[in-house]
Amino acid sequence: MSGSKCKSSGDVAGTAKKRQSITMEAEVKIIERVEQVENMVDVTCSYNMNCPTISTILNNKDKIMEHVKSAVPMISTIISKKHGSDGGDGETSQCVDAGSASASSPAQLNADSRES
Repeated sequence: MSGSKCKSSGDVAGTAKKRQSITMEAEVKIIERVEQVENMVDVTCSYNMNCPTISTILNNKDKIMEHVKSAVPMISTIISKKHGSDGGDGETSQCVDAGSASASSPAQLNADSRES
């Protein structure tokens, strides 16, 4: 336990530390190491991360462990969120002219409105 901070490549003035993704396997190892009463500073230095990153992993420990117990491979990096199932596929919707029962595209409606 040296008590000194480890220097990362982003500590130099004017440079930013590049964002990196963390695999689920690495997150589980971090959780295990901190639970074994290892110093958090040592864990941050060995993974070249900041303390708030480790704290976030520990705060999300329940979600991470639940995700790991599922059948998803440990190499995945993101716990995916389920979005609304509106069935939209990104295609343009078609408009229905109030005067007729047939469906027409927006371009056809614009052409029809110019003729009137």
